[in-house]
Amino acid sequence: MFELSELKQNQFYQKVLAERQAESHLQDKLEAVPIMLQHGFTAEETSRILGLTLEQVLQAA
Repeated sequence: MFELSELKQNQFYQKVLAERQAESHLQDKLEAVPIMLQHGFTAEETSRILGLTLEQVLQAA
C-alpha cells in the first residue's frame, strides 16, 4: 500500500492533480465571462483578457 507522501510523489497523482487544477482555473475564467460582459466588455475583449477563445466566451455568455 502507498502512504500518502508516496502517493503525492507518484507521477500519475501529479498529472491528475495538475489536470484538476487546470480545469478549476478554466471554470473560474468561464464564470467571469458574464460578469465582464455585464460591465461593458465586448466578447473579443473578454476573450483576450481571460485568455479564452471567442467560442468559449460566447458559449459561457
